[in-house]
Amino acid sequence: MTVRAGVSVLLLGVATTLGNAAEGRIPIWRPTVITQPGSYIVTRNIGTTACGSSDPISIDIQSDDVDVDLNGFTLYCGEPVIRVTGGSRVTIRDGQVVGYEDGLAATNTRSLALLRLKIQSNEDVAVNLSNVNQGVVEAVRLYFAGSGLIVTGSNVDIRHNEILGLSGSGTGISANCAGCRLSGNSLSDSHIVVAGSGNLVSDNVVSGGFEGLRVDGNRNHIEGNVLTDNSSFGLRLTGSNNVYRRNTAQGNAGAGCGANVDFCDSGASNRSANDNFMPTQL
Repeated sequence: MTVRAGVSVLLLGVATTLGNAAEGRIPIWRPTVITQPGSYIVTRNIGTTACGSSDPISIDIQSDDVDVDLNGFTLYCGEPVIRVTGGSRVTIRDGQVVGYEDGLAATNTRSLALLRLKIQSNEDVAVNLSNVNQGVVEAVRLYFAGSGLIVTGSNVDIRHNEILGLSGSGTGISANCAGCRLSGNSLSDSHIVVAGSGNLVSDNVVSGGFEGLRVDGNRNHIEGNVLTDNSSFGLRLTGSNNVYRRNTAQGNAGAGCGANVDFCDSGASNRSANDNFMPTQL
């Protein structure tokens, strides 16, 4: 069956082309609203660099049980370019997003997976996840002028991502979470801010940004991070009852925390295992 250009978006939930019928995947080649569960595949670039915030959202997901394979193509249009609203068990993978402002936004979503993507925001937020519970952001490359990844929610794994701040001072990862895990991420020209409680922040590398890692929340575990050559603090704790161990910080600058700008504990009842490494110990 050939889908004509004039066919309603709703029919995309039941129509396939002959080329994709064997795979059982529904083709997307233009701005599309997804209202039915299914497996979808992008078959061409959508929009151009001339797209702006007034253009239609490239992919607008309003259903549970949706898998979208960007198939290596690039989406440009919309504010945001991809939007997920209220769905459960949604996966978006394997392609590129270039946002005039926001790249990808998800709200009130459960079991969201963002995998092997490249997302750029030219003015605002590359990925904005609001009230997302149970999810994973993995092997995603973010380029941004404002903020990289903003997460509010719980039980989200943020792992093995590469994050580059285009302006040199933006927040690479801002996680206001309960029970989230930030591990193995690499950040240049940006920094990490963690609020909430019960989060694990481990084995991240932050270099050349504003602050390295700032922990505003309580009862978090901070371990094995490498924080170097940031223009402000290396590791800064402003919350309470956090545990930090085996972190390395050197070459950072800043003021307002005594002589130690690499490790600045200005919170209450934070505990160190006495195995963090400062320049004099390296």
